[in-house]
Amino acid sequence: MSVLPTQLLARAKAAPSQRVWTTADFLDLGSRAAVDQALSRLVRQGLLARPARGLFAVRRKSERLGIDLPAKLDEVVGALARRAGATVAPSGATFANQLGLSTQVPMRATFQTSGRARRYQIGGVTVELRHVSPRRLAASSPRNLAVLSAIGHLGKANIDHAAITRLQAATDPADDAALLSDACNHPAWVMSVVRRVIARTTTNAPKSQRARPAPRNKSGTKERNESSDA
Repeated sequence: MSVLPTQLLARAKAAPSQRVWTTADFLDLGSRAAVDQALSRLVRQGLLARPARGLFAVRRKSERLGIDLPAKLDEVVGALARRAGATVAPSGATFANQLGLSTQVPMRATFQTSGRARRYQIGGVTVELRHVSPRRLAASSPRNLAVLSAIGHLGKANIDHAAITRLQAATDPADDAALLSDACNHPAWVMSVVRRVIARTTTNAPKSQRARPAPRNKSGTKERNESSDA
């Protein structure tokens, strides 16, 4: 195997967190024509798979079945978005299902994207990318993005006490300030829902931790702390 294909394959195998690649990911190793030719050669040799046009993945086999495993759909979509210079995330429906806010499993593979709305056929699956404002995908953490996307999917009319309880269970009180800040990129009603979610810090606090009114004497006035008058 010549030098360039060897370099491409070594890079692809050395990055376990990135399993799907575009031609642009290797252009620092050679010209566009040379990289295209080397990638095509690796595909013909069975060392790389081509999950979609212009995308390449290291072949993975099932140890139990001994068959090739397809590239994960979210990794393929992530590579498509990276190639287009866009941000991509699962749909609000997917997040709502993952957070236990909905029992409906999305029938179609749908993602949110800051780029153009597109449809792809990937391994026999129709993938739909729906355009949303880039601000909707701007969040300080993946969990906050999931929560805000799920709220937006459910809609204002479907946010009941049970939904608030589940959202409180899905979030960390330490992230409440960041979640509230992230909600500024969403409609006002979403901000209102987030305020209900983070209200747990007071309304859900044990009775022993809640502020108690100062004791009053028989005349109805608050007792003064003698030590503070000294």
